[in-house]
Amino acid sequence: IPGVKSIGPKTAAMLLSEYQTLDNIYANLDKLKPRLQEVLRENKENAYLSRQLAKIDTDVPIPKPNLEHLTFWAKDLRKAIPLLEEYEINSIKRKIELKYPETNATKQQTEYQDDIFKEKEKPQEETTETEEKMPFSAILVNTLNFVTLLKELKEAKQISLDTETDSPEPMLANLVGISFCMDEKKAYYLPLGHQLAVNLPLLEVLRHLEDALKGKLLLGHNLKFDLIVLARNGLELDNPLFDTMLAAYILDPGTLNYSLETCALNELNYKMIPISDLIGKGKNQSTFDLVEPEKACIYSAEDAWAVYKLYPVYRRKVDFSVMANLFDTIELPLIKVLQQMEMNGVAIDCSVLSEISHQINLELKTLTDKIYAFAGYEFNINSTQQLAKLLFEEKKLPYGRKTKTGYSTDNSVLEELAIDYEIAGIIIQYRQLSKLQSTYVSALPKMINPQTGRIHSSFNQTVTSTGRLSSSNPNLQNIPVRTEIGREIRKAFCAKDAEHLILDADYSQIELRLLALMSEDEVLIDAFKQDLDIHKRMAAKIFNVDIEKVTPDQRRAAKTINFGILYGMGQRKLSRELGISLNEAKDIIDGYYAQFPSIRNFINQCVNKARQQHYAETLFGRRLYLPNIDSKNQGLKSEAERIAVNMPIQGTAADLIKIAMLNIHKQID
Repeated sequence: IPGVKSIGPKTAAMLLSEYQTLDNIYANLDKLKPRLQEVLRENKENAYLSRQLAKIDTDVPIPKPNLEHLTFWAKDLRKAIPLLEEYEINSIKRKIELKYPETNATKQQTEYQDDIFKEKEKPQEETTETEEKMPFSAILVNTLNFVTLLKELKEAKQISLDTETDSPEPMLANLVGISFCMDEKKAYYLPLGHQLAVNLPLLEVLRHLEDALKGKLLLGHNLKFDLIVLARNGLELDNPLFDTMLAAYILDPGTLNYSLETCALNELNYKMIPISDLIGKGKNQSTFDLVEPEKACIYSAEDAWAVYKLYPVYRRKVDFSVMANLFDTIELPLIKVLQQMEMNGVAIDCSVLSEISHQINLELKTLTDKIYAFAGYEFNINSTQQLAKLLFEEKKLPYGRKTKTGYSTDNSVLEELAIDYEIAGIIIQYRQLSKLQSTYVSALPKMINPQTGRIHSSFNQTVTSTGRLSSSNPNLQNIPVRTEIGREIRKAFCAKDAEHLILDADYSQIELRLLALMSEDEVLIDAFKQDLDIHKRMAAKIFNVDIEKVTPDQRRAAKTINFGILYGMGQRKLSRELGISLNEAKDIIDGYYAQFPSIRNFINQCVNKARQQHYAETLFGRRLYLPNIDSKNQGLKSEAERIAVNMPIQGTAADLIKIAMLNIHKQID
């Protein structure tokens, strides 16, 4: 397929993302850059020829196929080596030589039945060679025992499943296999996408599974991933769910690792096979589709079996906790909402990002020149060591922390310096713009899915300790809004077309409203009831002035402390945020607590309650355990006290947002 000369995948994706079709691209040539116009005009014939060649003809007249003839069955792939050598197809040749050594040629069954799923009188079960320690049988499914699996699936009440893929990205991954467990004595593995091996026919298998799985309770570990992969292959499941990863998280949200291996070791005292045993590590890591089905069977069946064993353990623990209702009515139903969000993705206008990139580069050039002028020479501004040498050794600026590698130049140090030294503020601006450029402006176009033309972020339920959702690859929650350029970046996210829109739904000042509710502060409650400017109202109280006379700086100070108080902000942090002295910051905080004693009482109550119970709790019963609340280490203790205040508010807000997401999803459906 010739394509269009000088237009690569990124440019093609950008054009199709903006104009949707080839016809629309040519209809809007005058809107493109001159170079693109010229290339597209010169290669118009090739462009349309390429589209014709790439289009799959779905109307080819063929007789009703015999499944035996459509199935690839590898008898002796080494016989293909001479042909591969002749045509210099070396990568496949190496894979065959590696997978099928000459001294150990693989012998495969060669006969398929006309109807591969026709039930036999005595279906055979092929059990793989498993290690003696494994307390179950791992059964590799073939055309003979598939009907047995279907029968057991239909008779089961709950079914554990796990998918194997060739990528950790669910919107890009190819389905390699599926494992099931309905009985703690055995688990099944269906090979569907292994390279250079015998696989079951994917579409036929999924068609039968759709009927067999209907209405069953599905068990899994990170089920959202499995649901997305299966849905992309045509198997959309609307079953009741139980996710063991989510259960482990809800019971102890302060833990960092919720992997299936960790859960099995902690709850079952069972050590699982690491994935590195199959695909290696680092530079030599391969993909799961290159693993032999026999080895894949043992690994994947073990995953399904472990989830099946973990289910009653976690179900019992959740039911005995105060979080059963939260888990069953909020967290589990949210899996399907997040699945839909991730699969929908979002479109971006690459032309907007291109303009922003040009603007950022101009501003970075100006800031770079100012930093070089201050230094008197050119250097690597991104090198913390070179920057530290300039600021603290050559220019003798007061330094803050000193690390093992030298003086710290992190943002907290620079923010403090910026109060008295302009250069620190310039460096902060430089870093902010550089991060915007690398994290969003340059990175987002590269994250466009070539199959959908959209960006598909992951929304994570088990990352934050307070219950808030997080976003990754890319992080769509951290796109800045305080700067003009940050707001411009947000404009690059657009609806699919004129027939669609992006819905932005939010609560107004949700965390401050919860602070008013929990602290029972009359001023805050009254301000919300009257729909006043909450920060202006608070500023009037803090600075003891009429609300009409509150200055912009006073309102900004009140806003900063209103939100900062929820995160344990002290006078040092406030002074950096507002660019004021420590004494001025102290006066503002003292004034805040003097005018709002109920808020100070609420903070003290949160800390005291956490000391007694060793956990913080939301209004919906979500708990975060705080083992360091009585720590002798002052740093750990202070951090636990900060969390004790923050978690009830931030966690309750997260619970409310999730409930709203569920309700909105129902309305949209």
